[in-house]
Amino acid sequence: MELPDAVRHIVDQASFGVFCMGLSRLTASRPLLGALVERWWDTTDFFHLSAAGEMTMTPFDFSMLTGIRVEGDPIPFDIDMDEWDAAQIYLLGARPPLSRPGFVRYSWFEDHFRIQTPTTCEEVEQYTRGFIMFLLGPTLLIDRVNTVTLYLLSALVDVTWIRRYDWGGAGLTTLYGYMSSSSRRSGHLLGGYWRAWELWVYAYFLRLAPVLDVEMPPIVPYSHRYDVRCERRPRESFLFFRRYFDTIIAAEVFQTLQFI
Repeated sequence: MELPDAVRHIVDQASFGVFCMGLSRLTASRPLLGALVERWWDTTDFFHLSAAGEMTMTPFDFSMLTGIRVEGDPIPFDIDMDEWDAAQIYLLGARPPLSRPGFVRYSWFEDHFRIQTPTTCEEVEQYTRGFIMFLLGPTLLIDRVNTVTLYLLSALVDVTWIRRYDWGGAGLTTLYGYMSSSSRRSGHLLGGYWRAWELWVYAYFLRLAPVLDVEMPPIVPYSHRYDVRCERRPRESFLFFRRYFDTIIAAEVFQTLQFI
């Protein structure tokens, strides 16, 4: 979605601008993700590597990868709002069709707002809420049926308060939950969240990262590192990644850290 200038200003102030520009364009490596999933312990939210020990994505890692800080006030979810239909029309300018009670497909927000040009302050705020719902649906707060909860509108009533909430904490928690769900399903891969995990792997395990045509310094968000032309390393198999994670030692990991 190409944002009107007034909307973009609010999105940038809410700290989502850097996140939008840093969404990864890389394609998934399913063997790599499968090898990660089988090493995840859902009781600790850590990967257990045979020789290197335990590792996971920390709040600091998440912030460096995405540009979204893990801090702030808890996100308010008011599931008991009175006159819900009226609130939707007030906050979005329309009543979105529900795919299931309390949820709407995030693609509706793109379809509805793409053809609009906000002119009043009220329309700008409605457009901003719709864009953030569309942004969060397939990224930070993704679910398996491509929907986003309308209760999230509770946090978007006052657009000047959006920056105060802990969006990074919510995203990281969701990421842990999907990895745990995937591990219990014996390798079932986790929707759109492969991007964050794959970037995390590239930061800590440089041997597995794509080769850049032009070397880029570490930047925030880390996914900007791969905006230049890059070439994936030869397509490795699941067995390759399994052996790699079983044999790499801690000293090799810390020699390749990209965030320090």
